[in-house]
Amino acid sequence: MGASNDFPESILGDRYRLVEKIGVGGMATVYKAEHKLLRRTVAVKLLLPELAIDKAMAHRFEREAVAAARLDHPNCVAIIDFGRAADGRLFLVMEYLDGAPLSSECGHGKRVHWTRAVEIARQVLRGLARAHDMGVVHRDLKTSNVMLVRHEGGQEVAKIIDFGIAKMCDGEPSPADSSTKSGIVIGTADFIAPERLAGLGESDPRSDLYSVGIMLYEMITGNRPFHADDPYDIVKRALSEAPVSPTGLAPDVRIPRELEAVILRALAKAPKDRFPSARDFLAALDPLAKRTQLAQVLADAPVSDDVLREPLPSAETTTGGLKKEELQPTPPFSDPHLAAFSLTAGQVPPSKWRRSLLVILCLLASLVAVLALTRTGADEGAIGHVPPLDASPVGTPDAAPMLPPDSGANTTPAPSEATKAKKPRKRPRPRSRPSGRDVPSPTQGKPSPSGSVGHF
Repeated sequence: MGASNDFPESILGDRYRLVEKIGVGGMATVYKAEHKLLRRTVAVKLLLPELAIDKAMAHRFEREAVAAARLDHPNCVAIIDFGRAADGRLFLVMEYLDGAPLSSECGHGKRVHWTRAVEIARQVLRGLARAHDMGVVHRDLKTSNVMLVRHEGGQEVAKIIDFGIAKMCDGEPSPADSSTKSGIVIGTADFIAPERLAGLGESDPRSDLYSVGIMLYEMITGNRPFHADDPYDIVKRALSEAPVSPTGLAPDVRIPRELEAVILRALAKAPKDRFPSARDFLAALDPLAKRTQLAQVLADAPVSDDVLREPLPSAETTTGGLKKEELQPTPPFSDPHLAAFSLTAGQVPPSKWRRSLLVILCLLASLVAVLALTRTGADEGAIGHVPPLDASPVGTPDAAPMLPPDSGANTTPAPSEATKAKKPRKRPRPRSRPSGRDVPSPTQGKPSPSGSVGHF
């Protein structure tokens, strides 16, 4: 743009050329601008003309510059420069954020998936942790003061902006603090902590944590817990009513019970009942973010609530205890003749290879059986043949070997030493007592060698 209605000069501080108006707030107008020499796009926050003569507002504007300049954190807007225009108005130069405020993503019934809401809250808490460490309390944290930008890799980053009414916890008095003490509450009533609404004490980091709890509530349910058309009714409800649980306000919303408990603790009336610090709040949300591992992409690819309510299985469960390197495909054999037997992980062998393997196994089993039988026969041959007892038929004389008539030797051949050693001893046959009559022998009625019939 060449010149604007509220600022006739197109060049600010001899360094920044105003390009277009981005928005107007209660204290200043924000412009998109360009550094003349560096050709860098920046955002310039210029104090409103009617406030240029207000010393309190000018001092508050300076404090924003000092407070934001202290913070060097990825989740806080970066301050580049600070100066005074030709007409005496102060201006603040910041990094240009090409994104949209969180207020455009939620509220008035519009919701953010709970996993994405948790990730946004975690990033805001990281920025707050840095601010609180530097002694800065934001005091006006709300969805319109959180910018969502996308990096080149697609990652969504939340950045805290507008430290205009920030409190410096360094003991330095300021007109802004004095106005608060005198009963003037600065900020948006829906996000202001009850102790600030009641004027019960100084703001501390736990007041910012209450605002984060309201942001989480609005992102998940689409509404604020104490919203009303009249700001007085908002203050009255925030001081007297307990917040309805997110699932009570929106029954169709399904979130983990742990997340609901975290939100309700952040919305406690008394600061002592909330999380002690931003890091404690962050630690309570970390397990929920680890359960999903999808916080960065759920805006584009939502997942079923029924699945996300359950803990994700571990790597050992999903892989059956196998390591990643054990799940890689099996390398093929180097021998081309054996390459057909190479199977990748999870591949089932073809049916013809199954039949071939079965035939090979049967042949191996048969070979083992034949070898076992051959070994058994060899062992029996080594022991020798044992002649059966009383093998000759009854009543038939044993056949004796034919000897020469004049040998005069005994007709029974003498057993060899090996036969004597290996022939088992014949168990004597038990004798039964005679029952009064003669018991004929097996040879009774047959001629004895002397020609008479013999008896036992």
